[in-house]
Amino acid sequence: MKQYYYVDESDQSVGPVSAEELKGLHRAGMIKSTTLVTDALHENWRPLYDYQFAEAAPAAAVGVTECPACGEKIHVGVFASNALLPPDAVALINEYSPAQATHRCGKCGLGLWAEHQESLRREREDLVCRIQADLASIPILSLQSPLHWDYTVCGLVTAQTTTGTGVFAEFTASFTDIAGAQSKAYNEKIKAGENICKGILRMEALDLGANAVIAADIDYAEVGGGKGMLMVCMTGTAVLLRNPEILGSSAPESFQRLEALRDRLRHLSQYRVDSEA
Repeated sequence: MKQYYYVDESDQSVGPVSAEELKGLHRAGMIKSTTLVTDALHENWRPLYDYQFAEAAPAAAVGVTECPACGEKIHVGVFASNALLPPDAVALINEYSPAQATHRCGKCGLGLWAEHQESLRREREDLVCRIQADLASIPILSLQSPLHWDYTVCGLVTAQTTTGTGVFAEFTASFTDIAGAQSKAYNEKIKAGENICKGILRMEALDLGANAVIAADIDYAEVGGGKGMLMVCMTGTAVLLRNPEILGSSAPESFQRLEALRDRLRHLSQYRVDSEA
């Protein structure tokens, strides 16, 4: 049976424990989904959620008369009620609160739920900003097989964007061509479309677990029946570069940071806030 170690509140390594024991510790609130865990080789410490050991709070128990977390009475009345929160609300509270619980009622949990919905919003926004800051480290090349690259193909990635070139540009095309104004305006539109497509390709590659895009191709077309709509399309092959140091000494660290940010954002996607319901 595979054994694991985890970091306790005093930053000490505890173990060995089995996967089932880890699940039990999480259910009991003794460790969180963000607790760092590694296998017996101590090679790679990762948060518990990355091992998929963390479990959502179980459904509200039938016949519960008191809240297990605070002891308040569970009741439904005409003028006042106190019910158990749904499991997804409890799971979100447990994600951010040091005090873990299998059940919470409205009196002890509603405030925490609202607070941690905001925590979820802020963290997701922060993760997106941090991913965008590092996203340009994923190279996009038109080469089919870059020299000395050792990689595994992850899949096809595509991107499309459409933008208007403007009625005024069409109407004055014959006049502004001489001064180059139209050329500049169209080039700016094209460049903006290209940058959007590159960002989409990089995000799709990241979702596939890739860290580079090769064999990239870009096409342009006018759409909308002469209404001045410009489409930019890009395709490429997402690959996992096994020797990222070939791109520079900072590349491996950038890729590891992006992977960690992607995994955390993917984990948080299981939670919903009221505005998304």
